[in-house]
Amino acid sequence: MPIQTAVIVTSSSNSSGLPALVDQYRQAGIKSTFVGAVGIMLSTVYKVAGDANNGVISADIFFPDLPPFTTQPESVAFVAAYKKAYGVDPDKSAALGAAAVQVWAQAVEQTKSLDRKTVAEAIRGKPVKGTVFGDVQFLPNGQMQPRYVVFEVVDGKSAKLKALQ
Repeated sequence: MPIQTAVIVTSSSNSSGLPALVDQYRQAGIKSTFVGAVGIMLSTVYKVAGDANNGVISADIFFPDLPPFTTQPESVAFVAAYKKAYGVDPDKSAALGAAAVQVWAQAVEQTKSLDRKTVAEAIRGKPVKGTVFGDVQFLPNGQMQPRYVVFEVVDGKSAKLKALQ
């Protein structure tokens, strides 16, 4: 069985360092799979490195046009409303903001309180249904348990991605 190798990048400047690294990796003709850390593939990487990004594998928490988000009613409705309001697809920051409001609103409704501690205790260690991210689980410390979508870049110029299982 042949040995599989990968180049794994965990930290680099998204504005210049990572795009240059991806481009140099391609120019060098390295055959190993290029794997970027979670959240590293930002729009600046696509703009600068373009097609050199093709085949890069990475992961992130939200994509408006990839499963599972394309099949979650709350996500589909959020993407449509955001696109109508701003003329572009939402990014993960917009999705995180929307989910935060959804979680807060559900906790306020459940507790009938605006008290910060009461609202916080309503989500700590508990599931919350129907957010932009689908049903989510909060850890006892109040952090949302992230779920990552692993993807492969199929068209670096247009930032077209394919979700991987």
